[in-house]
Amino acid sequence: MKPPTVNEAASESLLSLAMDDFLSRTGDRVPTPGGGAVASAAAALAVALSRMVTAYSIGPKTSPEDRTRLEGTAQRLERLDGICRRLIDEDAAAYEVYAAAARQVRLQEAPRETLQQAARLAIAVPLETQAMTVSLLRLLDEHKTLFATVMRSDLAVSAHLALAACKAARETALINVCDLEFESERTHIYEQSDQFITTAGTLSEQIVSFVHR
Repeated sequence: MKPPTVNEAASESLLSLAMDDFLSRTGDRVPTPGGGAVASAAAALAVALSRMVTAYSIGPKTSPEDRTRLEGTAQRLERLDGICRRLIDEDAAAYEVYAAAARQVRLQEAPRETLQQAARLAIAVPLETQAMTVSLLRLLDEHKTLFATVMRSDLAVSAHLALAACKAARETALINVCDLEFESERTHIYEQSDQFITTAGTLSEQIVSFVHR
């Protein structure tokens, strides 16, 4: 037997839940949404706040050059928004895949490689969340001088949220590394995740320092 794919496991979209329901379900004794989906949701909030900052920074007094750059930023943020929303559901689905594979291996219905494949999937989703937060922070750092002064506190909140999401996603990525057979693969994942944290931390600090200068 093969474990289900992400698409097969995603029976319900968490995005269809109202905020009140999402919070209640997160607090219930159910496996999803768990830490990974919450990390992606935090990243999505950081992107949403960044979109608001950008929208309010475009006004009648904005120069044509700055308007062009800010409109380009808005388009890139919209793409990141789509990625975050996808990752919320993909993390929950990846958990279902992993849980099914672990059950099959435990019952000797599938080889251990099945669990390793599921673990790679469960690791890949939060690693993508980490990568996305770095992309967001790079974008905000690159254009921080263009944002309206009155929006700078929201810019700082977005930077803090993005870094927190990156750190949270690291925890959910590394929890399944022990299921991987080869040390070289495990080491590569640790190094990749740590690099995301380092880069995100530097960029976030640059943005927040700019806000408070």
